[in-house]
Amino acid sequence: MPHLAPLSPLRPAARPARAFTLIELLTVIAIIGILAAIIIPTVGKVRDTAKASACASNLRQLAAACLLYANENRNQMVPIRDADLVTWRIKIEPYIGSRRSGTSILICPSDSITEYPLSSGTGEWPASYGLNYGSQFVGSNPMLQYGTQVPASKTLSHIKEPSRMIMMSDIGRGTGDANNPSTWVEDRTTNSVSEGFARFPWGGTFNLNWSVWPRHGSKSKANAAFYDGHVKSLDLIADLKDRPNGDANCLFDNH
Repeated sequence: MPHLAPLSPLRPAARPARAFTLIELLTVIAIIGILAAIIIPTVGKVRDTAKASACASNLRQLAAACLLYANENRNQMVPIRDADLVTWRIKIEPYIGSRRSGTSILICPSDSITEYPLSSGTGEWPASYGLNYGSQFVGSNPMLQYGTQVPASKTLSHIKEPSRMIMMSDIGRGTGDANNPSTWVEDRTTNSVSEGFARFPWGGTFNLNWSVWPRHGSKSKANAAFYDGHVKSLDLIADLKDRPNGDANCLFDNH
């Protein structure tokens, strides 16, 4: 009688792979949406904070260069422009290095203008920062309105409280509501000539021609360097507009 091999036990049929239900898919999509809503604004804020910090570093270096210029020129503040219309940006080059297109410390990372041209012989091409126009017209109310005359440079001794007097700040040019900086819209281009000054429009007639400009803090704040070398983020309403020239707490007029 032939030998019969033992029968192998029957294996159960493989179960078909279980698919996600519609409810599970919608739940996963909802969770991803919630996480994105949390993460994306945070990433944006981190990026803006990093740009504001880089801008502050630029201003700190520029302020130090201006103070070095004064130390080597009998305490004379670097002029916004000299008689040959050469701006302060050119005059401080020995202390910051020559202009470097695209990587210049004269450009704020949050600025729409991304390059400072190598071809600017007088330093009048667009840059992110301007010297406080008022600081070189010490003690005169009209100092806040830019005129056709080249301002005379003063000595640092004219600055009574260096820690409370702005030396330079973010600048821009455009239009908008004086009482609401978030409405300000720039109209400058890479060909817009900047003469190197920063205007603080609340000291007189409202004017956004090369005014201090809100590039940070959701278009509410600007960075500024003071005459003692420190840099601070300023709210354009609380720190500047509400403290016009003549106010004891004004930061852009000599006091």
